Amino acid sequence: MHDNYYTSVISDFENADYSQAIDSEYGMFDYELTTPFRANASLGFVIAKQALLNIDYEYLDYSMERLRSNDYNFYDENTSVRNEYKPANNIKIGMEYKYGPVSFRAGGAFYDSPYASDHINSDAYTLIYSGGIGLRSEAVYFDVSYSFINNINYYYMYEGYGVNSPATELVKDQSRIVTTIGFKF
Repeated sequence: MHDNYYTSVISDFENADYSQAIDSEYGMFDYELTTPFRANASLGFVIAKQALLNIDYEYLDYSMERLRSNDYNFYDENTSVRNEYKPANNIKIGMEYKYGPVSFRAGGAFYDSPYASDHINSDAYTLIYSGGIGLRSEAVYFDVSYSFINNINYYYMYEGYGVNSPATELVKDQSRIVTTIGFKF
């Protein structure tokens, strides 16, 4: 990774004809990021040439993410990652039934929490339910899908340095509609 950064601060004083501007030097920082270990397994079935069933399992070990640099050792950051994160298990299931040029689809997904057992969000998860319909011909295809995404997380507005606030429950219910139209040449 290569970061370029620059900061600028300007202050204007309300009752004075005075302002101050300070600009930093341009900075650069090079580092390496090792993303979490990931393993996937997928199992699919074709039923009577009209239906498909697919099950995906994904294992991610978020605690294995690492930062490295020649200029900085990232010891504290990498220790925090090892302590705050854990492996997560995700499952996705989908099916499609084809009736002539029309396809009907349904699916669901469960995304496990990446946080360690002593973290406030250790039991957090995300659920996704989806359904859709598609129409295909030799020259054009059209698909529309609906997804409902649900997750609950907890958040502290202020935490540490002797100031602690009660945890706030953040519930996210999101609906998403996606349409696709395509032309075959």
